Amino acid sequence: MGGVPVPEPGTIDEIAVYQLHAGDGDGADVVFAFNNVQISVSMFPSSGLSTKNSRHLGTESRPLQEHLIDMLSQAVLCQTDDEYDELEDQVLSVILKAGKHLFHQPIFSQGAGIL
Repeated sequence: MGGVPVPEPGTIDEIAVYQLHAGDGDGADVVFAFNNVQISVSMFPSSGLSTKNSRHLGTESRPLQEHLIDMLSQAVLCQTDDEYDELEDQVLSVILKAGKHLFHQPIFSQGAGIL
């Protein structure tokens, strides 16, 4: 039962983004490492084939995943490293907030346990 060690409470998490994939509002993916565990998160528009259907809505009314998809699309196309880093950090912050309690659970190999 090989697993990934769970960090002690109060330790700093190691996070590294490996890949961002995004297009014209049709979905996006983020591949990152969290404490040496590779994680891939995919996002798709809530309705229809594109986030264009909800761009007229305000931030409070718009589905969160569509806002994240558009931010990743901006990051992929941006011209400066600072803008890229800012957008990447904003998206990763939401993902980590939503899943951090899951990311700290041990992962077992060969079907012994499921994350």
